[in-house]
Amino acid sequence: MEYTLFVVIAPLAAAVSIGVVIYAWQYRGSPGASALTWHMIAISGWLTLSTLGLLVQTEVATFLCNRLSYWFSFSVPVTGFAFSLQYTGRRHWLAFPLFMVFCIIPAIAASLAQFPITEDLVWGDYTFVQSGGLLAQQITVHGPWLWVYAVYAYALTAVSVSLIVIAYFRSFRIYRRQATWVLIGAIMPLFANIIYIFHLVPGLYWDYSPISLALGGVFFAFGIFRLRLFDLKPIARNYLVDGMTDGMIVLDEQKRVVDINPAAQAIISVVGDASIGQPAEKALSFWNDLAEYIHDGQSKQIEIALARKDRQKCFDTRISPLLGQGGRYVGYLITLHDITQQKQIEEERERLIDELDAFAHTVAHDLRNPLNAIHSLVGMLSESFETPLNDKQELYLRVIHRSVAKTFSIIQDLMLLSGVRTTATLEVGPVDMAKVVTDAYQRLEPMIQEYDAEIKISEAWPSARGYAPWLEEVWVNYLSNALKYGGQPPTIELGADEQPKGFVRFWVRDNGPGILPDDQAKLFTPFTRLSQVELEGHGLGLSIVRRIVERLGGQVGMESEMGKGSLFFFTLPADERVLKTP
Repeated sequence: MEYTLFVVIAPLAAAVSIGVVIYAWQYRGSPGASALTWHMIAISGWLTLSTLGLLVQTEVATFLCNRLSYWFSFSVPVTGFAFSLQYTGRRHWLAFPLFMVFCIIPAIAASLAQFPITEDLVWGDYTFVQSGGLLAQQITVHGPWLWVYAVYAYALTAVSVSLIVIAYFRSFRIYRRQATWVLIGAIMPLFANIIYIFHLVPGLYWDYSPISLALGGVFFAFGIFRLRLFDLKPIARNYLVDGMTDGMIVLDEQKRVVDINPAAQAIISVVGDASIGQPAEKALSFWNDLAEYIHDGQSKQIEIALARKDRQKCFDTRISPLLGQGGRYVGYLITLHDITQQKQIEEERERLIDELDAFAHTVAHDLRNPLNAIHSLVGMLSESFETPLNDKQELYLRVIHRSVAKTFSIIQDLMLLSGVRTTATLEVGPVDMAKVVTDAYQRLEPMIQEYDAEIKISEAWPSARGYAPWLEEVWVNYLSNALKYGGQPPTIELGADEQPKGFVRFWVRDNGPGILPDDQAKLFTPFTRLSQVELEGHGLGLSIVRRIVERLGGQVGMESEMGKGSLFFFTLPADERVLKTP
């Protein structure tokens, strides 16, 4: 009866094993798949030859089938060990010739069974039994080398199981479920083999180990088909993941939660693994904020806000697709970084800046009236003297006049700087740069005459996108600096050239002494004065230029060589038109 049962079940088990082979081979590039393929081939060969050994009707043929089956049966622990190495990421142990060491004892045992002179070392005693039209070779006493192999096979299997157990505790929770089925598939055949080796069931002399191994393959197949064992590549997970302060959530392709670390559990207010296996829309309270960003192949970074008791918490959320076999999208990794404190600091900073801007604007506005009064009184005072002023008196009046003018300039810069930062919307569009340059020139015409400067202005100006009133301030700043710190007399050139990627560079070149390399990096920093020349400015001009240009989507910079002058430039997004100087 036991032989008949084996002949009925074995072909079905072999078919299952071959099915696992075919499927696993398709995923042979994934961890554990290729070793599982060979493991199931060994089981299939064992089942096939054992079945043929019962069906043939001569002792010679039965004996031959059983001898050949040992090549497959004795290789099963080795292929199972290889599977555990691949599955747990220890591929270096599979390198040749290192892995061949693990094959020595099974190879010796299988070789001894092939020759009559040594077969007693494996088959101590056996007999042939005819039952129900089947011919079976019953081994009643096992040879000494079989015991050596058995100890080795059990040890190798124990190591394989231990590696999978370790992987169980170091893997994502979805892989813990997979590892559970792998453990069952690895341990179950041991019981059948122990029953056969030690004759624990009276009257049972036939080895049902290959059937139990094939059944183990069913559990492997369950992990493959149901839990998608090889879709998501096993990612080594150590204690750092659970110790992370950032929340981490893994979704599968059906958008179910398959892993979640303690930090994420605290964020979404769940206990333990209660959310595992749940649809994301049910498990994640903030799913509506994420759903529109979950797309295959697209990584996203967004901010979400979650209500927590008496306050709101903000999280920097990153959504990354996970790739499986063949580059197919099989899941999503979501990380949550708490930025509540950072947002609070940013909000407080913005509030303070707004208050400072308002204060600066108010002070600047309030200072205009007394300065206008001082300016008027100085003029009236100079005209009220009946006798000509002496040199000292005229000097004092000029100092007062220049100081008032400088204070007016500082106030204007402060108001402009505040306006650049606080203006919410701008009418940014094509700018007639030729007109802007002309207006700046006219504003500085008295200064140009004072310095006896020679100004060369380009005839053709590429049009750019910007805000004309602010750009006029940029040109006034660059041109006035060139007048002050250029040559004696200054020779200044204004021009523009097109840049790659749709930008235009506008520039002012002077014939000054040049600027030291160490000082060049400081030029656009607020309240900075250079040591190589005595500057009269208050240090805000170039920093305002940088703020304006960056606000308009461009960049500022300069080029200088000692003794050959300097070139100050700014870039803006280009427009299609080209305008002429009027």
